[in-house]
Amino acid sequence: DFDVTSAIKPGRNVIAVHVLGGIGHHSKDEVKGVAVTVEVTSSMLNSLPHGMFQDDTSGIWQPVKLTATAPVLVNDCFIEPSLHGAMIDVNILNTKPESTPLAIRYAIISAQDGTLLYSNQVSTQFIAAAQNTNHITLTTPYLNPRLWSPQEPNLYYLKIWLADGDQILDAYKTRFGFRTFAVDGSRFLL
Repeated sequence: DFDVTSAIKPGRNVIAVHVLGGIGHHSKDEVKGVAVTVEVTSSMLNSLPHGMFQDDTSGIWQPVKLTATAPVLVNDCFIEPSLHGAMIDVNILNTKPESTPLAIRYAIISAQDGTLLYSNQVSTQFIAAAQNTNHITLTTPYLNPRLWSPQEPNLYYLKIWLADGDQILDAYKTRFGFRTFAVDGSRFLL
């Protein structure tokens, strides 16, 4: 992420991006590591698609988007689903010079048919510290969702709204499934 607020002016803008970086200056036969007893050379690593090895990437190789945001927004969200609910870790960015009182509402809605699985009836009150990324954990009550599996990939949308009084400051939406996984010896259980 890169904040371009100070560079944007009212009206039409042109944004030019210049990328500095390089593939690196390694000998093609320099051993970079060992993977399952096979020596891995620089030329092998450089033949991988970009994004496979972070130290040797340069340029813009994935989609780029410009997003206009409010000064207070949901910056990131991590959902830890279980079979009967979820813990939702939310990062709220407040770029304002003063703390901001927030009312946080959220809902979990079926991606297949739009039915409401859960909505907090009373907003969670939160004060977002000024010029800071704030963290809050939301926990659902006991739920009875349709579980995700490879055979039945039931998905849900989590929608989060941040409000200051009656004014919605930000709306955030992400898709997820209720499932668990575990490791049992050498087996990965889904």
